[in-house]
Parts: sequence; structure tokens; C-alpha cells
Amino acid sequence: MGRTARLFEGRFGRLVLVELGPQDPVQAQEDPAIVLQQGEGDVLFLNPGEIHIAVDASRVLVLHAAGAWLRESFPAVFAAQDPR
Repeated sequence: MGRTARLFEGRFGRLVLVELGPQDPVQAQEDPAIVLQQGEGDVLFLNPGEIHIAVDASRVLVLHAAGAWLRESFPAVFAAQDPR
């Protein structure tokens, strides 16, 4: 991934403003990520470990959402894994 310009961390996870070079990948870590690209109207949702190449974007805002926070805040959507 490109160069980190700003970083905010909290119980929600990590919010990162990244400056990208051509063909730099954006990657979700062990939890899902939400990616907003500068100049684009699209919102990308990446599954854990998934990679996206932001071809024309020079900056992206990435929310690496903490799994525990998602399960606490939105239990109907992010239920704990079934132990089966």
C-alpha cells in the first residue's frame, strides 16, 4: 500500500488516508475495509485479506473496521461466527 498521510485509531478500528502511486494496492487486513477513492463516487467494500488496485486514484481513505466493534455495534449484521 502507498504512503500513510494521516492515521486515526480507536475502538472502531483504523481510519487511514493513503497517498498512492500508480498500481499501488489497497489491502484489507484481518477485518473488513471500506475504501473511498478521491475523485470517485464509488465506495469499495473489501473482505478480510482482499486486495484492490486503485488505478487512477492518488489518495484513498480506508476504514479498517475492527471486527469486535462491528459485532458490538451491529449484532444483527455482524454476528459472532457459528462455532460449528
